[in-house]
Amino acid sequence: MVMRLSDRVIVMDEGKKIAEGAGEDVRNDAKVIEAYLGHGLSQPAANFLSALVVTLVVGAVAWAMISRSVAEFNANKLNMERTTQSLQMDAAAVKESL
Repeated sequence: MVMRLSDRVIVMDEGKKIAEGAGEDVRNDAKVIEAYLGHGLSQPAANFLSALVVTLVVGAVAWAMISRSVAEFNANKLNMERTTQSLQMDAAAVKESL
């Protein structure tokens, strides 16, 4: 996911930059794999695990954004009765001014 969003990626570990470059190069960097996935994982397993972590993080952010938007929408929902009354009052005011 991150690789599709950016041409260049910087990877940090404990506050230090450990890799920088094109997404594919950074993903296959031994320091990145060791820092985020540890030793002993095969490349396919490491790729799967990193994709899973990114998916979970992006999913959590999306869920939070959607939840907040739904809450704001519900708080600002139009009261149709009030809207109808407002339109009727506006129409009456226009008629009176003519």
